[in-house]
Amino acid sequence: MTVTSDFVNRLRSGVAFLDDAQVCKEPIDLMAPRQVGLKGWEYGLHLEHAVALRHGGSDLKSNVKPAHGLCNLKKHSKLEKENKI
Repeated sequence: MTVTSDFVNRLRSGVAFLDDAQVCKEPIDLMAPRQVGLKGWEYGLHLEHAVALRHGGSDLKSNVKPAHGLCNLKKHSKLEKENKI
């Protein structure tokens, strides 16, 4: 299953698989905005790719997990500093 806007909407409505973030294990505010910079975006739903797209990962459901926006960006920055991406 490819991630679509319908899938993201199902995640936000709580219909799809998890309400807790996979990076920090805290609840995700499914009603928070997803766009960086909008109030509350840090706690909103972002999709964490197990295998990054730049490393051949896909947008398939099996490769994405829910994450907070801020946690997702922090993880990306940490990997960049460690020269892993």
